[in-house]
Amino acid sequence: MEENEKVNKEFTEKKSKKLGLIIGIIVAVLIIAALVAMYIINNSKPENIYYSAIEKALKAEKVESKSIKIDTKTRITIEADENEEELEKLAKCVFGFGVQMDAESKKEIVDLALKYENNPEVKAQLYYNNGEMYSYLDGLFDKYIKIDLNDEQKEGLQSIFESTGSITDQEKSDKIVKLVKKELKKQLGEIKDFSQEEATIKIGDKDQKVKRTSLKLTDEQACNIISNMYTNLIENKEFLECFDDSQKDNLKKAEKAIKEIETTGKNTIKISLYTKGLLNEVVGANIEVYSASEKQTIIVTITKEDKNVYKYDISMKAMGMKANIVKGEAKLEEEKQTNGEKGKITLTVETSEVVGLGKAKLEVEYNLVYDEKIDEINTENNINIKELTQDDMIGIMKKLTQNPLFEEIFSTGLFDKSMQNDNIVNDELLDLEM
Repeated sequence: MEENEKVNKEFTEKKSKKLGLIIGIIVAVLIIAALVAMYIINNSKPENIYYSAIEKALKAEKVESKSIKIDTKTRITIEADENEEELEKLAKCVFGFGVQMDAESKKEIVDLALKYENNPEVKAQLYYNNGEMYSYLDGLFDKYIKIDLNDEQKEGLQSIFESTGSITDQEKSDKIVKLVKKELKKQLGEIKDFSQEEATIKIGDKDQKVKRTSLKLTDEQACNIISNMYTNLIENKEFLECFDDSQKDNLKKAEKAIKEIETTGKNTIKISLYTKGLLNEVVGANIEVYSASEKQTIIVTITKEDKNVYKYDISMKAMGMKANIVKGEAKLEEEKQTNGEKGKITLTVETSEVVGLGKAKLEVEYNLVYDEKIDEINTENNINIKELTQDDMIGIMKKLTQNPLFEEIFSTGLFDKSMQNDNIVNDELLDLEM
């Protein structure tokens, strides 16, 4: 008997504990469901959709570096009814562009190259070293050519390095992005003219139902928002501490230029974001710019086809009729490296029959490296550009015109191969100044 009572007591206690556990789980699930519902509802508000887009667009890349190296190779392919021979030659060209910059030592190297099929590259280089500028024409002249800079140009180049120093300062970069986002959100928060509706857009070959969240402003409202944003930022001591004096002056000039823009209050800009799913993933955008005087609207539509693939369409609407001007695709392939990244950007452009300019494709391969020592350049063997003789210039021209690449692409009869006319280089050409 006592044994039965003991068993019943244990069973009742276990049942109570199990029931309490079940109730606890149900309460926890209900709380989580309520929080998720609140998040979804809050996230679906028009202004919050724009806030989310701003966060993603202005997401700061974490980079701590005082030097940078960028190498690019660009190919251009064009299909058109005219100039077919020239366009075929263009497609066989590879344009090289490289930049090496060290913000601390105030040195910069710019490399330019052009390669055509299997012909030797034509190369040129610009080298800036703390106030001094040199150029080097590889294979054309055996000395660095010193280029005199005036005070204004020196100050301009100096500000570039100071700007680079600021940008590569992670703390300052983060602060700038943070304050810009905060101010932009503040300006958007004062706008009450958002609209939301269900819509259908084509992504790939399929029509997809999305939510369209739109903001329509007059030119006067848009300028006021940008002007207020600029004014509030340049009056913010924390923001200004991130810039040097010349950069602060440029910010003030930009603010003044914005305030001087003439507006009518009749021209409008409408920005729409297309989102889908409970988390409102942005899958497209649309911008409509209406000109009251021209009575026409320029429409730009961008849709996200894949992770790094975007399609765009630029059209014009007037007198109730809409016509495509340009459409195409942008594709980004990137691969993160230990101290940088490499990848390829492909941009296609196709004009409509009305425009009739054909098709084009731009392919840019790039390699970006941070914190790597830039190349050492020895400029001891140099000559000032003003000291170049006519014989020097003629020698450069001869070597250039004898280059197989020049002969294949650029020879137009302007330079005679025999270079019999030594006056091709006159005194005015020698009187070069930056």
